[in-house]
Amino acid sequence: MERALTITGEAMRTGNSSSRRCARNRNCACVRCTGVEHHVSLGPERKRKRRIEGGVRVTPQRYRTGGLVWLAVSAVAMIAHSSVSAGAPVAQESPPKTTSDVQSSTEEAEFGRPPRDVTSEKGEKLYLARCSVCHDHARGNIPIRLTLDLKSPEAVVAALTTGPMQPMASGLTADDKREIALFLTGKRFGSEPSPEANRCLSGHSTLRLSGSDWSWWGKDPLNSLHQPLPGFGTADVSRMKLQWAFAYPGGAAVAAPVAVGDHLFVTTALGLFALDSRKGCTIWFSKAGAGAKMVTVGGLSTAPTRLLLFFGDASARVSALDAVTGEALWSVRVDEHPNARVTGPVSFFEDRIYVPVSSMEDPLSFDPTYECCTFRGSIVSLDAKSGAQIWKTFTIAHAPRPLHRHTSAGVELHGPAGAAVYAPLTIDAKRKLIFATTAESYLRDGVAGSNSIIALNLLNGEQRWSLQPIPKDNASHCAQQDEEDGCSNSSALFEFAAPAVLVRKVNGADVLLVGQKSGVLYGIDADRGSVKWETRLGEGGSLGGIEYGVTVNAGTAYVPVSDSEVKPPFRPGGLVAVDAASGKVVWRVEPPSPVCSWGVENCSSAQAAAAVSVPGIVFSGSWDGHLRAYRMRDGKTVWDVDTGGTFDAVNGVQAKGGAINGYAVTVAGGWVYVTSGAASIKRPGNVLLAFRAEP
Repeated sequence: MERALTITGEAMRTGNSSSRRCARNRNCACVRCTGVEHHVSLGPERKRKRRIEGGVRVTPQRYRTGGLVWLAVSAVAMIAHSSVSAGAPVAQESPPKTTSDVQSSTEEAEFGRPPRDVTSEKGEKLYLARCSVCHDHARGNIPIRLTLDLKSPEAVVAALTTGPMQPMASGLTADDKREIALFLTGKRFGSEPSPEANRCLSGHSTLRLSGSDWSWWGKDPLNSLHQPLPGFGTADVSRMKLQWAFAYPGGAAVAAPVAVGDHLFVTTALGLFALDSRKGCTIWFSKAGAGAKMVTVGGLSTAPTRLLLFFGDASARVSALDAVTGEALWSVRVDEHPNARVTGPVSFFEDRIYVPVSSMEDPLSFDPTYECCTFRGSIVSLDAKSGAQIWKTFTIAHAPRPLHRHTSAGVELHGPAGAAVYAPLTIDAKRKLIFATTAESYLRDGVAGSNSIIALNLLNGEQRWSLQPIPKDNASHCAQQDEEDGCSNSSALFEFAAPAVLVRKVNGADVLLVGQKSGVLYGIDADRGSVKWETRLGEGGSLGGIEYGVTVNAGTAYVPVSDSEVKPPFRPGGLVAVDAASGKVVWRVEPPSPVCSWGVENCSSAQAAAAVSVPGIVFSGSWDGHLRAYRMRDGKTVWDVDTGGTFDAVNGVQAKGGAINGYAVTVAGGWVYVTSGAASIKRPGNVLLAFRAEP
């Protein structure tokens, strides 16, 4: 029996390879026709009855393969695509407002939409043909249209050119991308700060690594996210005041910087900056870092005083720059798959770097004309001096092969595939092991290596052990998880976006802590890869559960909880202290009701961002734009700063904050640096804020 269904439009995740859309579950599908992707929910009645304003209704063709249902393409979208003009770009002043325009403006003001200065007819047609089905009906991890409106035109072009939307922009010209950006944002190009703005006038100290630096994402090889030498005391935290703000060129915040001496190294959509950590002025800028998310600092044993910067990008290239001058030293591609990318930070250890490899093939896995799927996640070891590959180990043991099954378009399916690695890696020098956490299988079949923690030999990449845990109590929590396949072993709930954290000598033994999107924290035997204990801290969801990372100090883990899509009466957010030896909860702090400076739209108390700690204090950011400092012994809030406002930036423009997400906080040299607005699906922003205690 055929039934009409509403296109819901949940598309690819922009922050890593594990793209999310309504097709995140087995009852959904995505169909591409002439470059248009459609995402249609076929879920239970509770999902299908959700009202989507302006939803296009289609009738499905019944075809199943691998548990997926492929649907007929909407004629409406095909007509929209065929109507795209091939003429010259059009950027024009907005016409006089009509009565409907006034009503629309009132609605826009209610949701914080900025005034529009320009528009583009061609951009509108391109948007309707290539983007609207997803963004106008967004759910889950896809940015809603309003979120795109808040970005700069430069940010939209960067996302289409070097960022996460690059595969989906295939076939678009540079003019096409500019016109889409004009239509979406309503802003003129040229409002972005120049990379040459606010150049430093005085010299800087010679770079030397020390224990008080924050030279890579996890602070140390164990990914503790703990700064033992912050340069300030517990009592100073309540006196932290904003000293300067930096506007990210490219219109969007990326991730927290790393700090060495008086240098901050900041990734942006346009390239890599070296900033003065005390003033925010620009020491140097390099376009070589365009598209990179996180950077790592290290020094070779043969020249320890010459520090290098290492990073990966959306083209699966890994590069090295001189930290003092920004000079490009080498660049290599670590995976030849056309959709491969590096979104996590590379790790540096003993003259080698270790690279997590992810991809954007997941969205294409729902296209019946695409030969799905041929990408496997991997970890790659490179020589830090030259970039030469030492070893490469895939997360899935067997290469993809024809499965003798076909899509509705007659294209043969391939597998196994997926198990991308986008979380930071963890290095255990004592055992000579590297620990990686992986995402799901692209065929949703729970293949070995997906949704797993994997231990590899540092020297040769041989696998020591692999663990694919599923929470013991999951069946009792399925009703609380906003996922249609929340109980299956292929669910996105069981993937890992957070890295493992190695805790030394807990009751005489080392424990590997790993947080899962299911909301469960695991204590794992680092030698055997077996679960010692598991503790449920959240209800879970495709955005966590436990999302980006936990911080550990003195045998206690401090775990932020996202639960961003949890169903009532449960609430998003919260911070939990857990004993690393036993998994017992020491204390739990429920989140305050969210109050956002931008209003109620996209205002949430979810704490998806990785937490960071210093002696006596835990810093945790929230989707409401607030960064809070919690007292370690009892979870009491001792400092709360709203980063979601507008700031006069040192590089000559106004910058705006937003939701705190991902990898957001760095602590070094007496300073706390916070990236606000690196949130593709919530309130975006483009500001780096620098705080220091005042008398």
